[in-house]
Amino acid sequence: MPISSSSSSEKQPLVSNHQFAVPQQGGAPQYYPAAGDAQEYQNYQEAPPQFAPYQPNGGPPPPPAFNAPPPLPPQLYANPEVITADPENALADPLVGALISFLLPGITHIVLKQKEKGIFFLIVHFTCIIIACVAAAFFGPLPYLLVLVDKAIVMYDGYAIAAQLRDEGYVFKGECPHWITSLGAKMFVKSVNVFVTGSDQDPRRMMMGAETSQEVETAV
Repeated sequence: MPISSSSSSEKQPLVSNHQFAVPQQGGAPQYYPAAGDAQEYQNYQEAPPQFAPYQPNGGPPPPPAFNAPPPLPPQLYANPEVITADPENALADPLVGALISFLLPGITHIVLKQKEKGIFFLIVHFTCIIIACVAAAFFGPLPYLLVLVDKAIVMYDGYAIAAQLRDEGYVFKGECPHWITSLGAKMFVKSVNVFVTGSDQDPRRMMMGAETSQEVETAV
């Protein structure tokens, strides 16, 4: 039996036919079939349409929360040589940092705030290029391998530093992932403490030793 317009006018909201309306107090949208459309009303009763979750402002669902890096250990808050992770920095991605380090060694480190190391790597890179160009006049293209080796070493360092920033949330200004990258930096970079990750000069090990000594004194 057709639905009369008078009986459906009380239920139908102030929208056009075949529309849905969002209740004022929230909740799921309600669909009202067109007046006089008995077949559509029957179909609606058999299989009501499914709608997305209600959004108060009508916008899309909120984006997933960003996975923030782990919190900084309390002992490092006052350390001026600590660099914390910046999620908005594009070079914080290890692969991007490694690529930029290969194209122009030192830039990734400067952007990641290891400025002293980055400037040192830049100077070494251009020095290698000059030496290779001069030596190529006597030995052919073989000296250019020196430039490639320099690029590979700095690329590895840039990747490791970016990965450590991503995983641990911080690094030190003079931190090096391998002793090869720390050799020259220790000789020429004097404004920051240059050390190899996990070595005896690593401040993390010093902090662990201080905490152990404090626990032993407390126990005694």
